[in-house]
Order: sequence, then structure tokens, then C-alpha cells
Amino acid sequence: MPNIRCAVYLISVIALFMLWGEFANKIFIILFSATWIILWKTLRSAMPAIGKKDISYVAFAIFFCAMVGVLSVVRNKEMLSEGGDAVALLALAMAYAVMAIPFTTSFIKLLREVGKEQLALPAIPKLSAIATHWPRICYAVYAAGLAVLILFSFSHDIWYDEAFSVALIKHGYADMLELIAHDAHPPLYYLILKTIVDGVQFLVPTVPTIFIAKLVSVMAYVLLFVAFITKVRKEWGQYVAALGVVCLVGMHYMLDFGLEVRMYSWGMCFVTLAFIKVKDVLAKGRLIDWALFVVYSLCATYTHYFACVAVGFLYIVLLWRVCRTGRNQFLHWVVAAAITIVSYLPWLAVFIAQLHQVNRHFWIHQITIKTIMNFVLCVVDNPLLLIVLLYFLIRTAKSLRNTFSNGSGAIAITGILVPVFVIVFGVTVSWLMSPIFFWRYLVPSLGCFWLGILILTRTKFSRQVRIITAGLIVMVSVVNISVFAYKQYVLSKENHKLMSFLQAQPDTAAYVVISTPSAQPSTFVLSELSGNDCYHYWKVGKRQGPFIYQLFGVGVLNDVSELSSVLSDHQPVYCVVGKRSYEDDPIDVATDESGLNYTHEGEFRLSAEYDFDVVIANIYRLSLQTEKTQP
Repeated sequence: MPNIRCAVYLISVIALFMLWGEFANKIFIILFSATWIILWKTLRSAMPAIGKKDISYVAFAIFFCAMVGVLSVVRNKEMLSEGGDAVALLALAMAYAVMAIPFTTSFIKLLREVGKEQLALPAIPKLSAIATHWPRICYAVYAAGLAVLILFSFSHDIWYDEAFSVALIKHGYADMLELIAHDAHPPLYYLILKTIVDGVQFLVPTVPTIFIAKLVSVMAYVLLFVAFITKVRKEWGQYVAALGVVCLVGMHYMLDFGLEVRMYSWGMCFVTLAFIKVKDVLAKGRLIDWALFVVYSLCATYTHYFACVAVGFLYIVLLWRVCRTGRNQFLHWVVAAAITIVSYLPWLAVFIAQLHQVNRHFWIHQITIKTIMNFVLCVVDNPLLLIVLLYFLIRTAKSLRNTFSNGSGAIAITGILVPVFVIVFGVTVSWLMSPIFFWRYLVPSLGCFWLGILILTRTKFSRQVRIITAGLIVMVSVVNISVFAYKQYVLSKENHKLMSFLQAQPDTAAYVVISTPSAQPSTFVLSELSGNDCYHYWKVGKRQGPFIYQLFGVGVLNDVSELSSVLSDHQPVYCVVGKRSYEDDPIDVATDESGLNYTHEGEFRLSAEYDFDVVIANIYRLSLQTEKTQP
């Protein structure tokens, strides 16, 4: 079969971009169409033939493509709320799915034949350079992802949780720990963030806190990169190390959390480092191995509670393994577990108080089947990559005992099961108590998952399957990095408009945000970005706890008539109205009731929630004019 490898990659690209309703689809559909027009005969001969005996492949491909088409509609439902046509969206998603069926069928058959060594992919002389230098290509992809993270670290675009982190570290250490007790997370990340930010600003006082804080999140990925090219490469080879760093920046949501001013990148760093030490603990059992495992585990538990759940699973696996194969290590496990528990006791009282507070009231909604599906899609969001992973898991399940008997195979299964355990634990606790689990709490365990997949691929599957998997991972990563960079570019441009407006205002300016409780975080984001006095007002709903207002220094208006007193204390005064406000035109209601007038200053886009949920904010200047001017 001539050019079979090119066909494999092309089929992957076709299914990848036709099955999902993403921004990049249009570009790749044009590229795909042009390729088929130019190379029709070559590609047709290269695709595996589908015969009557292959009906099972066709059936699975139809089912899989239909499910992905439905999911693409569900995941893009926000388009409908913005005036999109539901029928057109459904037709587009189903068209992608139907067009992808033959290519998905061919890919499934090809993967199975190659996996069973019924088909050998011939070497192509023109790709010999890729075969020789593929690790450099992987490291170049990582470098591109890291460059994107560093580039967009110099942006003021933040959402509420990031504004919370930045506002928190402006307090002293004692006050900060007291405020953290009112939060729902452990303190280590905030301590790391404050220490680094204060250190950098001591040397260079003019650097904005937000810029440094974003770079602190990037630092966790740099530390993991060092661990991958040293320890991981030594233990599991170049294949796992090189593709591991690609997954670090290229898999779903990895770049998002490498830029976010939150604890998720550091949680993933500590959990992954603990996972990497599991092999040394089992194989060597030296004191230094146990000590490092305990240190990484403690750092994870003090960074995020679901990072604690992840390392808890590692402790369970270690207990099971030492009881089966190394009972002389049981005492070491007991000592390590005891040290971890005793070291966590200083924070235990705060954790119990936070758990009680969360049990009474938390913002997370009830766990449903749909949310559980989102948990899975958080881990792997690409349909073709999902097919490969399902193939791996099915093949592994058929020889599970043999896989577990292999040391690397057992480590691989452990890494893959870490996010599964976290999901099961989070969903179970949410059903028994109150909803406490959200999809981004899986992020700390994703490093273990992708390392486990790569270790399994290297130790269990043939070279040809490893080639297909590597090509697919690199392609998915390149696309994800490109899409992320584009979205960040758009957000940065819009945020620049807002920052230009805010920075042009005098210190005496003030902002009043009129919104519903669901849009309340916009007030705190504006307070952090502007540096001016901010006030929050709405008519209905329950406000958050007073410590939030104390943290950000935000005032509360209990009645719209108090706008007059704000106007007498500040000049100018701007009224900010979010898109999600409680009435169609709340600025009219506010000014009518207060006797004030306004002039429309402009409309700005700022990221007020995670995952690029862009909110439109209208800004009005309050005045004593006799005329109201609308845009």
C-alpha cells in the first residue's frame, strides 16, 4: 500500500476536524478537500478496503460519529442563546458526522490490523528525517506551547477566581491564612504565589502582579518538563518523555490551566511527581524514594483537596502492591502514611470548617449524567484520540493479568485510573452530601493519566501503533495550541480596550456594578483591574459572605438612591451593566429611581468566567445632565 502513513495521518485529520464543531473546522475542511482533489488516486489506493466482513467496524463508526455529532450540538448550545439557528447547528453537526463515517471506519480497521500486526506500515524515504528527529519535533511543540503561555501571561485578562488569588496575596501572611480559611482550598499555592510575587516586585516593583502571577502557573509546567526529560526519560525512554511534554501543553485544557492564576497547574505538578516516584518506591524501596514520595504527596494535599484524593489513590495502590509482592515494605508504607496524616493535622480543623461551609452552601450544581460525561470529555476531547484510547483499554482489559504482572504495565494502569478514582470519589461524595465536584478539579490528575497512556503504549503495543499514536498526539496538540493562541489573542485585544479605558481614569473615579448575583464576580474583577473604588448593587438575590467584600475592598449599595452619595464623593462615577443583568435595561431603572442621568461611554468585552465565556459589559457615566444619551 503506497503512502499508507500519509493516509493514516490524513484520515486522522479528517475525522478530527469533521466530528467536532470547533473554530478551526473551516480551515481544515478546505485543506482536506483540496488534498483529496489533488491526490485522489493515491489516497484512495492507500485507504484500507472495507468489505462485507467489516460490518462491525461500520456499525461502530456510525454509532460513534452520531454520538459525537449529538455531543457537538450539546457543547455548542451557547450558540443558540446568542441567536444561532438550532436546526442549522444540528444539520452542520450531523453533516460532519456523516462525512466522517467512512474515514472513521477505515481508521478503526487500520488501527486493529496494525495492532494485531496483520498489516505493516512501509517506511517512506521522504519521512526518514521525521523518524530520526521526531523527539526534536516533540520538544519544538512543547516550546511553542510554552511560548504561547509566556506571551499571554502579559495580559490583564482574568476571571473572578484569578482576581481572588491576586487580591488575596496582597495581604500579609497571617491575614492571608485567615482569609484562606473562608475559602474552599488549602493554602500552599497561595503561599508559593505570594512568595514569588513579593520577591519579584521587591527587585522590580513596576511589574504588574497579574503578569507575575500568571508566570507562576507557567513555572509548574517548566518543573514538569525538567522531570520528564530527566527522570521519565531515564525510566521509560524517549518515547514517553518526548510525547509526555507534548501532552503537557497540547492536550485538552492543559494550556488553559498553565495560564490561569490558580492552583491547578501546581496541583498537577505535585501529583505527577508523586506518581513518577511510585516506580522507585516499588522497585527500590529506598528511604530517599519514600521520603520524596511523602514530600510530593504532602505538597499535593496542601495545594488542592482533589489533588489529595489523587495521591490518596496512589497510597492505596502502594498498599495493595507491597502487601502482594513486597511485604517487607509494609512498615515503610505505614510510616509514610502516618507522616502524611500527622503533617496534615495542622490544617485539619480548617478543612473541617470549610467542609461544613461547603456542605451548607456551595455554587456547584447537582451532579447529573450530563456532568459526568463532561468529566470524561475534560480528560480527552478529541473523537479520534478517544477511539485510540478505547482501543488501548479494550486490548489491555483482555490481558489485564499479564499487564499487571509487568512492572511498567502496573504503573501505567495506575496512572490511567487516577482520574477515574477522582471522578468516582467526587461523584459519590456529591451524591451522599452536597455537590462539591467540578470538572476542573480533575486537572491535578491529568498528568498521571497521560503518562499512564504513554507508558502503556510503549510497553504493550507494537511500533506501528506507537507511530500512529505519536502522530495523532502531535497533530491534536498543534491544533489545540493554535486554537488556544487565537482565543487568547481575541481576549487580550478586547481586554486591552478595557484596560486602556480604566487606566485613563483618575484616582478619584469610581465604578458601580448593577447585576444579578450570578454576575456578582464581575464587580470583584473590575475592582482588581481598575484599582479604583467599586460598589456593587442589585435588587434581588443573596450576597456572598462579607469577607469577599473585605478582601477586594468593594462597597455595597443597599439602595439605588445611594448612588447620589457616591457621586458626591467620586468624580467621575461609572455605572457598569453586565449582559446578565436582572432587567432588560437596568440603567434606566437605576437612574429613574435615583434622579440621576447618564451618558453611554462604550461597550467592552471581558472574560468574567472560565472557558472564554465572554460577557458584554456596558459602561455608563453618571451625571446631573438633563438628557440621557443612549448608544
